[in-house]
Amino acid sequence: MLIVVLLIAGIAAAVVIVWQPFLGLLLLIASVPMEDLFMAGEGMTANRALGTAVFGAWVLYKLLTRSAWRPVVASGLFLAGAAFILLLLASALWAQNPSIAVRGTVNMAQRFALSLLVVDLASSWKRLDLIVKALVIACAVTAILTIQQAFDPEVERAGRGIAGGVNATATVLLVLIPFGFYLFRSRQAAVWRLCGLTAVVLAVLAISVTYSRMVFLLVPPLLVALYWDTLRGRSGWRWLFMLTAGAVVAAVLFVPWEGVLRRAGTITPYLGRTIQSATEDSEGPSDRGYHLKVGLAIGRDHPILGVGYRNYGIRFRDEYQFIVPGAHHVYGTANRNPHSSLVGMFANLGVVGLLLWHTLLGVCLWYALKAWSASRADPRSSPHILAQAVTYSLLLYAVPLGLYSSTENHKLLWVLFGMSLVLCRIVTQGSRSRIPPPRVPATLRSHPYAWTSAVTVKEE
Repeated sequence: MLIVVLLIAGIAAAVVIVWQPFLGLLLLIASVPMEDLFMAGEGMTANRALGTAVFGAWVLYKLLTRSAWRPVVASGLFLAGAAFILLLLASALWAQNPSIAVRGTVNMAQRFALSLLVVDLASSWKRLDLIVKALVIACAVTAILTIQQAFDPEVERAGRGIAGGVNATATVLLVLIPFGFYLFRSRQAAVWRLCGLTAVVLAVLAISVTYSRMVFLLVPPLLVALYWDTLRGRSGWRWLFMLTAGAVVAAVLFVPWEGVLRRAGTITPYLGRTIQSATEDSEGPSDRGYHLKVGLAIGRDHPILGVGYRNYGIRFRDEYQFIVPGAHHVYGTANRNPHSSLVGMFANLGVVGLLLWHTLLGVCLWYALKAWSASRADPRSSPHILAQAVTYSLLLYAVPLGLYSSTENHKLLWVLFGMSLVLCRIVTQGSRSRIPPPRVPATLRSHPYAWTSAVTVKEE
């Protein structure tokens, strides 16, 4: 009986996705902050299966309707992303294990496709706003699940198995905080403003029980920046007061301050151990620091093109752990991570990969900053406030989090890439789109999705 129900549900979902791909995209994006909760099979998340279905439905419709591809491919995002993907694929030619490089390229291409889906399907202000609301709701749900884990006496750090590991969950919650501010600062119904406020309070509370040290460091300056923008923008002051009151109450009643302070006290010593070089007379670097050190050693030996995408782990296990001093034991698996996009790109793809990756980041940051600047005339407008939120989230990924984790694997970052381009187009093109609508055959003009490729930029 259960199989029949699941089969019917699957068929219904497929029909909806083909009929209205944007609904599938909305569900796909909403599932990103809690991707690991839903498994479709061994090694396959429901998020990835849904993404494949949505992408297939989108391509099929574009082909059937002969819709214009220019809005998707005519951008710096597409050019930089395509060049980066091509380098990943080409790295299989010099990789010790080409199959790992090819599989990694396929996974990264799926993330790039997610950006393109956002660019094409979320090309109106109303749809972009819906994506933000879906992300904020997902943030609140992720925070609640994380807090729920903290009540389990056997769980030392909450957040595992939600957005990935504990640190990945904390990162997602951190990056989504600016979007909560967007909801209660912009022109939204009271229920959405309350939703944004609640998501921020829950996210900060959930972060406290993840005990993620890097995120602990980033929460205070992020909140200071968001508070400052809210006060200077003269919008959402009343909601900001409510947020502050709610945060104080939550901090007093629910934050495990003893554990937070104990964990925070380890940040400085841990950073010191991570940065220092291993010597015979010292304790040596932390495990994370040793992985960074090996990545730098690999990059120095292969500075131009690296050792091939995702071949860091193979080289670590088979060669470099026996060369680079500081290991406290022999690592027996190739499932190793440099814990840094900067170091990982340098080791796997060399200086060329570093340049291409940071070009992609720079292009999308430029989109967000351009939207911020172009909407500055009305600091209380929704596009201006959203531009601030997207910029802050991209900056977090580009600088501190890029030093701390392999952010190129974060699907949320690729969603932000697409959002930055859409927002830039909406703000800079005014109330009417300059992109012509697609040519739709007469037999398909009544299709409910026929209007979605045209870009509507009027704020609704």
